[in-house]
Amino acid sequence: MLDPGLLAFCSIVVTQIARLADQSEDNDIFRNALELHQPTVYRYALELSSVLRSVLRRQKSKAQLLDVNAQAWSALFEVGLQVESGGSSSTLKEIEINTIAVQTEAGDVLAPVTDSFEQNPVLRPELPERTFLVTYTVNRRVKAKDYDRNVFHLGFDTSGTRLKYVIGEALGVHGWNDESKVLDFCALYGVNPRRLVTIPVLGREDEMHTRTVFQALQQQIDLFGRPSKSFFTDLAAYATNYVDQHALLFTGAPEGAATFKELSETDTVTFADVLGMYPSARTGIQRLCELVRDIKPWHYSIASAQSVVGDRVDLLVVTLEWANPSGSPRYGQRTRYLARHKLGQKVTVSIKLSVMKVRPLIMAGLDTGAAPFRAFLQHRAMLQKQGEAVGPVYYYFGSRYQSQEYLYSKEIEVFVLDNVITHAGLAFSRDGLKKVCIQHKMLEDSKALADVMLDQQGMSYLCRPMWPVPDVYEALVDALVTYKGKTAEAAGE
Repeated sequence: MLDPGLLAFCSIVVTQIARLADQSEDNDIFRNALELHQPTVYRYALELSSVLRSVLRRQKSKAQLLDVNAQAWSALFEVGLQVESGGSSSTLKEIEINTIAVQTEAGDVLAPVTDSFEQNPVLRPELPERTFLVTYTVNRRVKAKDYDRNVFHLGFDTSGTRLKYVIGEALGVHGWNDESKVLDFCALYGVNPRRLVTIPVLGREDEMHTRTVFQALQQQIDLFGRPSKSFFTDLAAYATNYVDQHALLFTGAPEGAATFKELSETDTVTFADVLGMYPSARTGIQRLCELVRDIKPWHYSIASAQSVVGDRVDLLVVTLEWANPSGSPRYGQRTRYLARHKLGQKVTVSIKLSVMKVRPLIMAGLDTGAAPFRAFLQHRAMLQKQGEAVGPVYYYFGSRYQSQEYLYSKEIEVFVLDNVITHAGLAFSRDGLKKVCIQHKMLEDSKALADVMLDQQGMSYLCRPMWPVPDVYEALVDALVTYKGKTAEAAGE
């Protein structure tokens, strides 16, 4: 009788052999796999292959594989196979026909590899939001080259992507961590970047997928983001050094609030920095991926109206660069990601939906906060040219120097001349002897702003990269209290 294990194995590979039955008996795919794992099975498979060939010759060209399979089994006959005697018995091993990588017990990955890691952005089907692959086409600096802050107008070609956006929406850039920094961390942590690790799917904690360590740390895990207090506490459980353990516990405790604040806000340490500071606190790589949060897309206000620019989306981006007290350079992750790209390369993006409506508008933009309002104004200008009635727009813009930081100045002046902007309040705080900020300009227009907000049911929007909100908020509340008889509480609502 045939060995049951042998019979089970042949039932798995019979269809695959049928697919290759018109090829040479020395087919490398099956010979290598079968001869390696089970010489007896290899010889039996050749007998089976011979039977299948004769069946296929009698079948029509469009014969179904299931029919071929059935006829093959009915044509088989038992043959005696002499199993070699030897030391240990040879058990039947599972073979995965489509295997592309195998992990050993030591954690090494056996797979064709190269010395370089490709950084081609791809569509991200595992993400909850729909993603698009757009082409980087425009990178134009909008401030003088000798100025200390770098602000760029970026453009992306969306042709063929079906990406659609409306006024007020934001573009999410799905960036990856820097390749060299990831490899440096792997060397520091003592982990093979080609090793396989199984981690939760981004945004779906109940689903798992397998990645190499390099893929996980570059594309999903926010290794160079800033840790929360809970990370210090969680990491302490893995510290084998008494001093490291208590330092981590203290930083994560209420008593260590000042220490955590200094590390986070002054030293701007990252997850990777913390792991380097406390070398005895080493988790397994899979547990580390669970402790460190996932990379989230960075959302930039869209600075274009699709109804005007067509298959294109524009952004206004300021690069974030600074040095911590020890002199180590720091960079904003997403702006660094975009800065590394060359024109013509692909970028993975998504759309964050807007809640803004076409109404009378009060728009207050501070520095690069002008970006979404440029899109609004483009859209209003187009509607106006088409003969449609548009509501009033009160546009407020604030920065430090008019000569250096009046962003989109030429376009704004045209919008004013064309009456797309009803009134423009411009504040440049460092230009005069007296510091004038955006809220001062709004206080000057309190009555008009109160009319827009209450009588015309207008909408007010503030977009800013770093300045506080309270002063602008108080200016609008003051307008409603002074001219509409509202209490401060009611106006604030």
